[in-house]
Amino acid sequence: MSDDKDRDQYGVLLYYKYANIPNLEDLLSFYQSNCSQLSLLGRVRLSSRGVNVTVGGKLSSLESHIEALKAKDPVFETTDFKLATCHEPLNDRVAKECGFTSLSIRIVEELVTLSSHPLLKSPEISNAGRHLSASEFHSSLQNADQKTPRDDLLLLDARNLYETRIGKFHAPNIETLDPQVRQYSDLSSWIDDNSEKLKGKHVLMYCTGGIRCEMASAYIKSKGAGFENVFQLFGGIQRYLEQFPDGGFFKGKNFVFDHRISVGSSDTDVLGTCLICHCSFDDYSSRCRCTHCRMLVLVCHNCQNEAASYVCELCQKQGKAISSMQLIDNGELKTPLEGAELQNSSSNATVSPQMPKGDDVRPSKKLRILCLHGFRQNASSFKGRTSSLAKKLKKIAEFVFVDAPHELSFIYQTTSAEDVACESSPLPSSPPPPSENCRKKYAWLVAPNFDGSSDINWKVAEGPFDPLQYQQQTDGYGSGDGSFNLCATRTTKR
Repeated sequence: MSDDKDRDQYGVLLYYKYANIPNLEDLLSFYQSNCSQLSLLGRVRLSSRGVNVTVGGKLSSLESHIEALKAKDPVFETTDFKLATCHEPLNDRVAKECGFTSLSIRIVEELVTLSSHPLLKSPEISNAGRHLSASEFHSSLQNADQKTPRDDLLLLDARNLYETRIGKFHAPNIETLDPQVRQYSDLSSWIDDNSEKLKGKHVLMYCTGGIRCEMASAYIKSKGAGFENVFQLFGGIQRYLEQFPDGGFFKGKNFVFDHRISVGSSDTDVLGTCLICHCSFDDYSSRCRCTHCRMLVLVCHNCQNEAASYVCELCQKQGKAISSMQLIDNGELKTPLEGAELQNSSSNATVSPQMPKGDDVRPSKKLRILCLHGFRQNASSFKGRTSSLAKKLKKIAEFVFVDAPHELSFIYQTTSAEDVACESSPLPSSPPPPSENCRKKYAWLVAPNFDGSSDINWKVAEGPFDPLQYQQQTDGYGSGDGSFNLCATRTTKR
């Protein structure tokens, strides 16, 4: 861009590069110095296998960064730098959440996390699916867009559910698979569970900018015979929309991970719908989130309420709902909203204004939590150790502490430095401390030879204390009234 005015415009730069980085600390120093000098803000992730960068600043500064990086290492000469003009961050909340109020540079193990659990075999990036340019990808869909469906061709969206809600590719005679995952690290498990759908097919993959398809396509191909024909859209949806500004086969908006939130085409179709009223809506600028999993949800302006909580589609399927009362930051309970409409958790509605189900709007009772102490302990000592937690939850929960049914004798060893059942001080060699200085100890289960007696006087232990002594306690609840035994039995089974 030669015009000085254009070069002073604000822009966003996205790029990634898988390459062997022999001197990671040196590259880290370059990014720290260069990005700070050029006043760039955003996220930079570095690993020994490459880089993943999303930064914003003046276009002239972004162009200077690109040239400096190419000069730094020739390996970046072939990098696909995606540079776009846009407005500066207007919403501080969105800018902060997207990382555009500061510069974050970190060394990471993986540029993108394909799986949240260790894989039996990690995919090799060199085995990634074949790159298709935007025009090649479009032609593949166009040629298949005939009256006869292509059973051997699949479209696979490698993005998260909150992204696919507002935009995706659609070709009438081609099946599109939307994994509907919360996060990218869930995709490998979806691929494992749906490998039969992919086997023997020509799989066309796409994501926002291309990096997620690199690892995901390699993972599919690593499954061996029948998974060879995997292709990916080079440069992702962003490059496709640049090539086809009318949207082509992509409908809706492309979700992006910067303050722009989403990027559309000249096609004004709105794919997204409000979670509550189901009207057409695709604006994530309010940053409404599921109260359970924190995934972004679409809630239109008319349905938004600061006191409301929302349940995303995935949490609904898992049967999760909003509890009738919830804590807010200061530990106080949120109160029901007058005149608020209640929604049934089994329907598509997913907002709850912190009220009980049905017509009962009375405040719900506190939880009563039964707290059972350990072997040779007591309710008093357990209560002391949990006092801090009980205080924090006092608005919604009441902790109930009870002693176990079997009272144990005071026992000690004659070695002066040993600890005994009394927790106050070490026992001198002779005599033992008065029993009134110690609190009684109890047990839920006892040894088979337990005689049921409890002596107020100290007894010398028959041998050294065994830290695994509790494993010898195998007999039942013995003494105590029936109602108490029932309570203890039910709690233990849980």
